[in-house]
Order: sequence, then C-alpha cells, then structure tokens
Amino acid sequence: IVFSPPVRTGEAQSEADSAPATSAEGACLQLRASRGLEKAGISVVVCGDIPSLGSWNPASALAMQKVGDLWILGKTPDGARAGTLFKYVVIESGVQPKWESIANRCWRAPEAPVLTNIFDSTSSEKLPKPPGQAKKFGVGGSSADEFIARIIKENDDRVSYRLKLELPKLLLEEDQLSSLTELACLQAYLTFIASGQIPCKEDGRHNRPCAAANAAKAVTEALWDIAKYGDAERFIARRIFPSLPSFSDEFTCAVPMTRIRDIAHRNDIPHDMKLYIKHELQNKLHRCADPGDLV
Repeated sequence: IVFSPPVRTGEAQSEADSAPATSAEGACLQLRASRGLEKAGISVVVCGDIPSLGSWNPASALAMQKVGDLWILGKTPDGARAGTLFKYVVIESGVQPKWESIANRCWRAPEAPVLTNIFDSTSSEKLPKPPGQAKKFGVGGSSADEFIARIIKENDDRVSYRLKLELPKLLLEEDQLSSLTELACLQAYLTFIASGQIPCKEDGRHNRPCAAANAAKAVTEALWDIAKYGDAERFIARRIFPSLPSFSDEFTCAVPMTRIRDIAHRNDIPHDMKLYIKHELQNKLHRCADPGDLV
C-alpha cells in the first residue's frame, strides 16, 4: 500500500489559501529542512492526537509550508494546547509516509519560545541565552498533578534509558519547567530511574553509550545555570547530579572504550565467543544502556 496525499477541497482549501505563510516570523512550529527534506516533490505534515492534526492519520494532518530552509506552521491548530501529542511526517507521493521514530512530541505552552526542531531528533536548535538569563523558579501554588501526568505519559513512550534521559534534557533546555515543585518532581523521576524502580528496556535503535553521557552533560550544565539563583534551586540540582551517568572523556568520545568492547575486539579468544559478546552484550549496551549497563 502506498500513500498519495489527498487534494484538499472546499472550506479547508479556502482556509489554507487565505493566509499563506511568507516568513517564519509568528510561526507556532519550525522544522529545519535537513538533507532528507530538501528534495523536490515532498511535503511535511504535523500529525497528532487531536482532530485538527488528523487524529494520527497523515491523510488528514496539517500541512507545513516551506519558507527558505525551514518548514513552518503559521497558525496554532484548533484544540492544540500544552501537552498535545504530535509528530512530523514526511509525505512523498507513491511511497509510505515517513514518521519520526522518536517518542511523540509535546505541544509547548503559548508563552514558550518557538524552537527550531530537527526531524527525527529530540534535540532542537538552541536559542541564544545572554549570560545570567536562566529562569528563577517560584514555589508555585498550582497542583503538580498535570506535570506528573505528563512525566508518566512521557515515561511510557520513552522505553530505553537513553530516551528517558532525553526528557530532562528537553525540559531544561527548552525552559519547560515553571516551578520548584516541577523541578523536584523531575529529581524524583531521575532518582527512580537510577535506582531501578523505573525499569528501562531496549527500544531497537542502535546508539553508542555516549548518547546518554552527552544528555547527562547537557542536563548538568542546565542545572548549574539554575543553581545560581537560590538555595532551593541549588539544593534540588545537587540531588539530581548523583542520578546522572558520567560524562567523563571515556564516555563522551565517539567510540567509548568500555570493557565489553575491549573484550569483543581481542584476538586471543574463540571467534564464536567474540561474535556472542559483540551481538548479545556489546550491542545490547548500545540499544539499551540502562544505569546498570553504564556502571
């Protein structure tokens, strides 16, 4: 079965034609047109869990527009609010839609800055921050239930340790935490992961252990920035640090020299054993890498 995007007619077509996007200014979503998104004949849609985003059906999803080297969505879809789930999908006539393989994205709050996303990556292009512009958290009088519910949902979608560790990186780098309560909830979440109370599973993707180390480094840098603004921020940040994996040089290099990799490349052991170590042990580390694997 191949997919050909339907022609939009009637009211939907008129609405789309009435306000064409001519610049990225004022866009609610931005996606960098990477190498795979630059060829002719493709389009990008935003597909999500609400009717205006197609209810996870790419044929009914909301099309983005190409402006320079960006794909943008100019107007916030009806019903989209903070926490709405979505993904970018690349559409090319005659072939299957190409979905992002990462966990579902979450719509950001209206007051949050618009980031330039990268297709199939949990990272975004960083917004420049002047020195001393980190957020100072308030205690906050609102309930933490909504934030906890989001953590639970994100945790279910992020099965591997690498993906779970990308969550605090995302929240901190994109300023999605709004109170000390939410920061403390994040600390508890990372403690539960590091202690094994929240299990990690393989997700089928192949990533070197440096992926977890690089995420831990980004989280640590963001926490030190926050810690400058008060004793409470500093206290919670210090409680998070022990739950993060090491990002020393041996873990952040392109090919981490872990012990299991050293053994797999030795020439004084039987060939069958080398293959077993490589495929059953070393590759498991690359696919999963939970806290126990990284010790």
